[in-house]
Amino acid sequence: MKVCFKNFLQLFTIFFLTSLLSACGGSSSEKIYNINADIANVSFSNEIVTEFSDSIAINVTFDGDGLLVGYSPDTQPVGWLEFRTENLTANSATIHIDLIDADRINIGEYLTKLRLSTGKLTDNDTNLVHHDIDVSLLIWQANVNTELVSFSGTFGDTTLTDQTIEITSENNEWALSSDIDGITFDQATGTGDASVKITADITNISSAQLITGNIIITETTTGDTKLIPLELGLDNQYIYPSQASLAFSSTLNVSNLNQTVKVNTNSAVAINWQANSTATWLTLTKLENDLLNVTIDLNTAPVEALTTADIMISAVDNDNVINATLPISLFQSTEQAVNQVITDITVNNDTMLPAPNMPYFYVGVANELRVYHQYSAELLQTIVVSPDASLLEQFIVHPDGSKLLAKAVETVNNEDGSTSLVTHRYQINLTDYSFTEIAEANIEFEPVRYVQFSGRYFIVTTALEFADDNLQLLFRDPDLTSLASSIDQASETEALYTLDSSATPIKRYTASVNDFTEQTITTSLSHDYRPDLLAENQSISSFVVNNDESSIYAISPTSEYISFNGTTFTDNGLLTQVDNAITLQVNKSKDNRAHFIRFDPLVGFVLNIYNEQSTLVSTIQTFGQQPFGVEISADDKRLLINASGSTQIEIITIE
Repeated sequence: MKVCFKNFLQLFTIFFLTSLLSACGGSSSEKIYNINADIANVSFSNEIVTEFSDSIAINVTFDGDGLLVGYSPDTQPVGWLEFRTENLTANSATIHIDLIDADRINIGEYLTKLRLSTGKLTDNDTNLVHHDIDVSLLIWQANVNTELVSFSGTFGDTTLTDQTIEITSENNEWALSSDIDGITFDQATGTGDASVKITADITNISSAQLITGNIIITETTTGDTKLIPLELGLDNQYIYPSQASLAFSSTLNVSNLNQTVKVNTNSAVAINWQANSTATWLTLTKLENDLLNVTIDLNTAPVEALTTADIMISAVDNDNVINATLPISLFQSTEQAVNQVITDITVNNDTMLPAPNMPYFYVGVANELRVYHQYSAELLQTIVVSPDASLLEQFIVHPDGSKLLAKAVETVNNEDGSTSLVTHRYQINLTDYSFTEIAEANIEFEPVRYVQFSGRYFIVTTALEFADDNLQLLFRDPDLTSLASSIDQASETEALYTLDSSATPIKRYTASVNDFTEQTITTSLSHDYRPDLLAENQSISSFVVNNDESSIYAISPTSEYISFNGTTFTDNGLLTQVDNAITLQVNKSKDNRAHFIRFDPLVGFVLNIYNEQSTLVSTIQTFGQQPFGVEISADDKRLLINASGSTQIEIITIE
């Protein structure tokens, strides 16, 4: 930033009399006067628009009738100096020269001259001797386009991405160095503006950690320095499943006893892993491409019970890797799973969600959290969470099933007769159904869902804010131009997709996560896309993306199936359906199938199920009430429909 140097408010007088001492006797022609100071030159320097003060003390001895301090007659007074006298005696004094207002002066070198004088000074006789002090001020510039240089990677990486800083320095000479070993510059010295690439050598770092220090910019002429903070964070190595939990089921007519998950790592180095469990009714098989197949052996599993177990996924002979636990549930019943209807209920908006790890689902009714069994429709728990007359809503359940976030808006009567709205946000423990209020959430927009990146989970909002479980903001996309109406994630690749109102409504983001750096998570936009068949006046109302992001399923007049090969999107038009059908909802199951709720003019509301090849494989008729919300159970076997104006929940078998 540049600041123009303008006229100062007040200039110093050319001379002033500090003290006038009595003469020692004798005439001026007989007296020899002298004055000396221990400094002949004073140099100040300051970085532009940086507040700074400095002071130089000059010891003066003199033999004369007093001491005069001021500007030399051949120079001009300046507004960046003040001077004052201390410790004045008959033949000595200390003069302090103070630098002031240096942050208001433009780049350049400024010169002036102070004069110290003594001798005989009367109304009729002036006989003076002088000592001049040259004073200079250099205003220099070495601005850098960042307040922090950050290197981020994962332990095991061999190199890190180089960082670049832009130096703005006018004509100043500068030099770069660092107090962190292994930091080098492609241009360590220069004059004026420059773009400098910084490289970090991490070959000698032996563990995941954060190293902090500085880049040191030295102004060569003055030796002045400024520090740019630098961090180098090598993230922990993680190994983790693409699904945070698995739910299996077996009834007389429903069976889900086999599921496959992808085992991912954030490491650039391949990690050999293994999966183990103490549950004898689990068979674990490691497949190609880091897939883990989990199969239930009903012959050894508990009968007529809900059973839980854990699968431990760990690195082989590598203690640097943070391992993962995959919780498992098995619901087994010899009874037939039948369609169910829950009536006499008023479901709060957006509050019907399946448990990801149990055969349960959650519903908000008034200020209560209700827990139902997805097969029997039995009400298992009722927990009053929010204040009376408030609605508990905006349910977000953690993918491992451990907790649920909810919101309630309370109307409060004020003393002056007015009312105000108070927003409460809650974190509910789904193990014991205890809850706490999140007191100081600092996100600005509404939370949508949990997302997983590099083995860690975050809450994402409509503005692509990323927060922790307590809704403390960690990162917000600085380039976002419109809010997302829908957000989904491909669980295996971790790509994040959003839908918004821009000209290219589908956006794909990738993320980087680091346990140590100042920025825990950052995202970058990799693709944006508008379906080719979608007219300018048409839009997409909702979408989902499958596990490996090879397919996007959307609700739009022209584009329901969009394929993606990692680089290019292809609009494949509409899926197979009856003529004149109206599509209301789209969802996906864990087994990569797309589920569309449509209105068939001949039979009413139906569920169309499409396999991974986007072929229609099943059509299931619902109870006939218009759906307001549709969810698929964690075992992919039950369809939950919030219907009939949110006064009825339908539970339909998907087999």
